[in-house]
Amino acid sequence: MTLKKYNPETLYSAHGQYYNAIEVPPGTTLIYSSGIIGCDTSGEVIKDAPGQIRQAWLNVKAFLDGTGCLPQDLVRLKMHLTNRANLELSKAARIDALGSHMNAAVTGIVMGLFDPELFIEIDVIAARSD
Repeated sequence: MTLKKYNPETLYSAHGQYYNAIEVPPGTTLIYSSGIIGCDTSGEVIKDAPGQIRQAWLNVKAFLDGTGCLPQDLVRLKMHLTNRANLELSKAARIDALGSHMNAAVTGIVMGLFDPELFIEIDVIAARSD
């Protein structure tokens, strides 16, 4: 499956490693995640920001693996961080877990998440050919 990716000349240039829009072809199954957080397989939240952020991105990879998708099947990521200082750490962890694949993306810096121990939450949409 090939996703059609857009950075229209009539729109501002992307400010990072993402596309302004992605078109999903007909006959494709869309898979939506719940918020993916930085906890281990037992459900324990990783306590330190670097470890938790790294684990969250590994969990995005596990989500993709578990749904029969690859990083290039990502359509959109919405990432919420509780501290702007963790942006570069998150970017490096994403590249380590998923490679340099580009998708449509939103990043928000939020005052808090549902669990006050969380530093990051990631919402994912992937597309799979059946």
